[in-house]
Amino acid sequence: MNVQRYQLKPRPASASGLSVARYQPGQPLDDLLRVAQMTGDDDVAEVAEAPLPSGTVLVVRWRRYFDEHPSEIDYSVVAAGDYLAYSEGYGTLDSADDAELAQWYELDAGAHGSQG
Repeated sequence: MNVQRYQLKPRPASASGLSVARYQPGQPLDDLLRVAQMTGDDDVAEVAEAPLPSGTVLVVRWRRYFDEHPSEIDYSVVAAGDYLAYSEGYGTLDSADDAELAQWYELDAGAHGSQG
């Protein structure tokens, strides 16, 4: 597993990118935690697997920052095989699947993913 960086396509000069790590149940969570910590608060960012009757998912706890009011704790859920994605432009976490990445982003060939 590794953290990869994607850019919007077609790439406007001012566009921010997306850093992602794929969630596979039972695999180490280090890269997923690294992506969660990109929100800027290492002490709050946490990842854990949650076994459900329909399958295991990743639960991510992170701090969402706002311009107009104080920050708050937020949670994201990532299905098996999907990506935990950090949006550099919005400073938020979300999940994305292969189709969403292919539709809106392209792999940033200039960035080097971290191997885990």
